[in-house]
Amino acid sequence: MDLAEIIALTISIIALAVSVLSLFVSNFLYRDSFLAVLVAWDVFEDSSPRPEHKIDLAITNTGTRTILVSQFLIDIDELSDTDAPEILYLSDSSDRPGTVVQPGEISVLTKKVSKSTCEAAIDRNKKLLLYLNVYSLDGRSILASKTICPVNEFNEPAKTDWNPFGHVRFGVLNLFKRGDLS
Repeated sequence: MDLAEIIALTISIIALAVSVLSLFVSNFLYRDSFLAVLVAWDVFEDSSPRPEHKIDLAITNTGTRTILVSQFLIDIDELSDTDAPEILYLSDSSDRPGTVVQPGEISVLTKKVSKSTCEAAIDRNKKLLLYLNVYSLDGRSILASKTICPVNEFNEPAKTDWNPFGHVRFGVLNLFKRGDLS
């Protein structure tokens, strides 16, 4: 074998390895990941029939598989240094089914929070917790949360409240796993 044949063979082997790796990544490697970001926080005036806040949260599916956002809750953070979280004021949860977000899609979720919940958090010098319960395609539950500062007509959300939060999980499809259909 001369040098030209060795170079050609080396390039062919590298191209074959890249093709096999590409096949593996595109067909057998999956990623369950999403990002959520606060996009709007509207404070309604006291003159409205039921004074409440409206929070819009954008969910982006940055993974390769469909996800289901089943719950979007807002609670007062009662966490101290030694206690577990205690939920005192649970925001009204909707009875509608979850939101399905396809890979590469963005969905906006809206939640209404009573003004009394925000005022109670401000009076106690506590923050609000945003909870997202997301299910992956294989049924795994993912709980993502973020702490935000409560607002009223006198103060605005903190700059850190607008930072995204989310979850990433990688995995490999198991082609040899047999499901139980009974």
